Amino acid sequence: MFDPSNLNRRSVLAGTAVAALLASAPSMVSAQAVAEGSVVLITGCSSGLGQLEALALARAGHTVVASMRGVGGRNAEEAAALQAIIDDEALPMSIVEIDVTDPESVASGVVAAQAVGPIEVLINNAGFGIPGPTEVHADEWVQRQIDTNLLGYYRMARAVLPDMRARGRGYIIQTSSGLGRLINAELGWYAATKHATEMISQLMAYELVPFGVDVTVLQPGRFDTDFTDNAGIYLQELLDSGSIDPERREAYASHIAISQEWTQSEPPVTGDMVAAEVVRLIEAGPGNRPLRAIASGRPDLVARINAELAETQGAFMANGPYGEWVATVNSRG
Repeated sequence: MFDPSNLNRRSVLAGTAVAALLASAPSMVSAQAVAEGSVVLITGCSSGLGQLEALALARAGHTVVASMRGVGGRNAEEAAALQAIIDDEALPMSIVEIDVTDPESVASGVVAAQAVGPIEVLINNAGFGIPGPTEVHADEWVQRQIDTNLLGYYRMARAVLPDMRARGRGYIIQTSSGLGRLINAELGWYAATKHATEMISQLMAYELVPFGVDVTVLQPGRFDTDFTDNAGIYLQELLDSGSIDPERREAYASHIAISQEWTQSEPPVTGDMVAAEVVRLIEAGPGNRPLRAIASGRPDLVARINAELAETQGAFMANGPYGEWVATVNSRG
């Protein structure tokens, strides 16, 4: 049996990971999973999970629009490297500029993606975390994470949903985290944004049942993408910013040291496992996608919380106006 945990980043870049997935699990593939000529739009593709997912899906034959901010600026080198892979392999993928924190950029980027084809799948993936104890984060550092990780998802979903609703089909994958269920001592504010993402995405899943639009909350664990390295960079920027007053910095010195140590530790699992899971979810087809999907080397704790909350949430809403829609979503697993 195919085991996604055996994948590695090199296998995805070489194009072998998705081939292994499809060869070993053909029953997962549905020709009607994504309508012909339609597009999978992914945010945050300059590196990390977004880029791995984009390559995996394009190699599986899906038309992909990979978005990132700073295509001609801060991510110019990353965009050029991705374009080189696209050209070398003749992949059905294009790159567009989207900064999820900028409503105008979101609007123009979605229009550019729709020019390629109707957007049937949106993968909200752009996000980052700034480590450090809660109190040392001044307002602007908290707001940056909320603006990207939570409001960025909202802006993107809101931009694509009118067309999805009009066509009566569509799929949104909201990349959360195991930290959407559990608290990590080093990433409190990041976890807070993911907890919020979990809640609003679940409500969207219920609300969108009458329109034929599926929603899945993807819950990755910690992987060997650029996330941890970037977290270390952001933490150092925070420490160098002058926004932490001396009293707080001294009081939380040991906490800060713990966060610094975390950013230097090695993630336990490769990120390619998530890319394979995304291919599986999309190819499961409309009406067959679960509300939540775990892609983690340690799924047991998150799965336990998911199950307990699903039962409680389902009972709470069962007799309300959304009862039928809740039952429909929850029946998908």
